[in-house]
Amino acid sequence: MHKLRKFFYDNKSKIIKISSFVIFSIIILQIINNLVKNRKTNQSSSLINENKVSSISQKENGLVSNKSAVTGNEVQSNKLERETDIINSFVNFCNNQELEKAYDLISEDCKKQIYSSIEIFEKAYYNDVFNGKEKKCTIENWFNDTYKVRMIEDILSTGKNDELEKEDYITVVLENETYKLNINSYIGMKNINKTTQYDDIVMEVLCKYTYKDYEQYKIRVTNNKEGTVKLDTVNSPNTIYIEDDKGVAYSYYNHELTNEMLTITEGQTKEITIKFYSLYSSNKNIKSIVFSNIITKIGRINFKSEFKANI
Repeated sequence: MHKLRKFFYDNKSKIIKISSFVIFSIIILQIINNLVKNRKTNQSSSLINENKVSSISQKENGLVSNKSAVTGNEVQSNKLERETDIINSFVNFCNNQELEKAYDLISEDCKKQIYSSIEIFEKAYYNDVFNGKEKKCTIENWFNDTYKVRMIEDILSTGKNDELEKEDYITVVLENETYKLNINSYIGMKNINKTTQYDDIVMEVLCKYTYKDYEQYKIRVTNNKEGTVKLDTVNSPNTIYIEDDKGVAYSYYNHELTNEMLTITEGQTKEITIKFYSLYSSNKNIKSIVFSNIITKIGRINFKSEFKANI
């Protein structure tokens, strides 16, 4: 005990200096820790506020998310804003019964394929979806330029809880440097113009019309054979199909065609539109249309053959 006391008195100055340095260091560390904590808190609060603002903005525009529902990839904000704005404009025009303005936002391609006049648009689309009632909409990017749009009757304005919901897949397209809409799950048309000739049959694949749930191909067939050519007997959906580059086959809507529609007499040229069970996908690469049960009738004799038209 005497030695410890002597050591303290002999080194008193050093011990005080060391103790002061340790205390000072602890104080500095505490100050730094508090500054770091405050900075993190401020950053977190800022991020939360930014997310709240973004969420509020999305809700006001009816936007469900800034990501594709199919791929999960984030969609560029300027693209989302531009495309949701035109969809909201279309819905607002319909809500206000300004049908001419709503019709003007539809692409010429969509008008040509589905709604050739404003009267047809009113009867087939407006009356089915809106019918004089105001609808709230939510918008979700499906993928690429196609959006899933849910339109629901406003409970607050009607006082009813049994709201009717309508769902549409709307695609935004650039037409003559102006953005327009393909509605009613119509994605768009693509020209193909490929010709395949085999065994005196000439088949031109002119174009395809893509919808969310199916594809239609318009073909022109010329029969240079002796006798009558029947492209199919329409007894099975599996005898005409489109095939992708992986060998996957997509059968046709055989119930929508008749024997007469698929029959080409000697020397005749006929245009036919065939619908296939093919869901819209940007990853699918269709290579050909296969007719696996062609019947050629020469006199009383029938000959069976297969024809593959390139796409």
